[in-house]
Amino acid sequence: MTGTDDKRIIEGVRNGDAEAFGRLLEKHSERVFGLVVRVVGNREDAEELTQDIFMKVLHALPGYRGESAFSTWLYRIAYNCAVSKIRKRRVRFSSDETVWERLSGEAPEEEFPDREERLQALEAALRRLPPEEALLVLLFYREKKSVEELSAITGLSAANVKVKLHRIRKKLRGLMLAGEK
Repeated sequence: MTGTDDKRIIEGVRNGDAEAFGRLLEKHSERVFGLVVRVVGNREDAEELTQDIFMKVLHALPGYRGESAFSTWLYRIAYNCAVSKIRKRRVRFSSDETVWERLSGEAPEEEFPDREERLQALEAALRRLPPEEALLVLLFYREKKSVEELSAITGLSAANVKVKLHRIRKKLRGLMLAGEK
């Protein structure tokens, strides 16, 4: 589906078409749920939070102006809800080697020659990050959001997003090295 499909679906929702909202859920709920479950750490909380997110989307949809892609706007709502939820407790990550493999390139191979050991050290370091930093990492590495999309989602400038990602990678490296000792 394209952005044009989203526009038609959104227009239907705005006109009170319940089936259009069902199509919107069908198209986007799996990805939102996937992000949320990795952040909150369990399916029950993630299901509840995903429902809350889509209720907020439904109520906020009249204010969506289409200045960014709908998915970016949706992720901004999901980001804000997830940040609010995880501020109440620490972030828990599910193991997903593809994310950790891309991030683990920041860890020195000589300190962590064993791939499994490197991934475990990275996962432990990620759990020690503040929630906002952890979520930024998830959105960039797992959800493959661009810097521009992260800027729209978080409300930070693109330059600030780049700086934050760089600092988070350096911080992760330090946490990984500190954890090995």
